[in-house]
Amino acid sequence: MKQFLTTLFFCFLSLTSFSQNSYDQLVGEGLELLKQQKITLALDKYKQAYQLDSTKVEANYGLGSGYLYLCKQFGTQCDDALYYLTKSIKLDDTYRNSYYNRGVLKTLQQDFKGAISDLTKAIKRTPNKSKYYIIRAFAYENLNDRTNECLDLYNAMKLGSESAKKKLANQYCG
Repeated sequence: MKQFLTTLFFCFLSLTSFSQNSYDQLVGEGLELLKQQKITLALDKYKQAYQLDSTKVEANYGLGSGYLYLCKQFGTQCDDALYYLTKSIKLDDTYRNSYYNRGVLKTLQQDFKGAISDLTKAIKRTPNKSKYYIIRAFAYENLNDRTNECLDLYNAMKLGSESAKKKLANQYCG
């Protein structure tokens, strides 16, 4: 009986280890496919990883990022992107660019106040990304908040953004 329990225990450990390695491998493959903009294939990998463990941030973030790409390119899957990005933030609000990606998504959905909230959190975590300020400036512009729009464009310009510099030169910010 003792030998049976020991064997059973080692089988359980092997399966757990296999599942973790498989999960990590699927997430890694999904990330590489996202980088290559092979979105459908990347989503397939992330879905498989999600089926192995839906409580891990990586698969949720990957699904959210893939669906965000589809939302930006084709206007589809926006609700799916919001669901998985929100879930990844609930699991680990410091993971990668979760707040930035959700802020971009909310901008696309014209939820400008929500976008500003998420982008502000992203900027607090990573204040040296000019694109964060530019997207938030766009949200402020759509809320007719010229003061904060100009402030964000100025901050983006200080970080080296040429597009912010051009926009500041072409509009009144004073």
